[in-house]
Amino acid sequence: MEEGDSPTVAAAKIIALTGADMDFEEARRVKENYLALLNKLEYEQKDGSLIAVQLAEQVLFEGARQARDAWLNFPARIGPMLAATLGIEADKVTEALTPHVHKQIADLGEPEGEFVKR
Repeated sequence: MEEGDSPTVAAAKIIALTGADMDFEEARRVKENYLALLNKLEYEQKDGSLIAVQLAEQVLFEGARQARDAWLNFPARIGPMLAATLGIEADKVTEALTPHVHKQIADLGEPEGEFVKR
């Protein structure tokens, strides 16, 4: 079974893997186990302890974007205050900080694998 399979496709794969030669009691046991798992999932969703992968990806993506934007704005925000403390020109401090912030963001890298926003 693969993520995203419909229940019909998943059932067909289970039958293909396990065969349809179960006796009634075994089939009932399998059915009850799957119903219990479905009920558990439904409970966890309603309880709020389980969320959709798509929602989790969206939240992580937005959080990373906000962090990146905050860092990109850091030189312009902190440069003048640092310049005042050091008694030098604000433009020079901001200009000096900017490439270091950009390098830090680049070193953190782009999201990989399943966490890339789709």
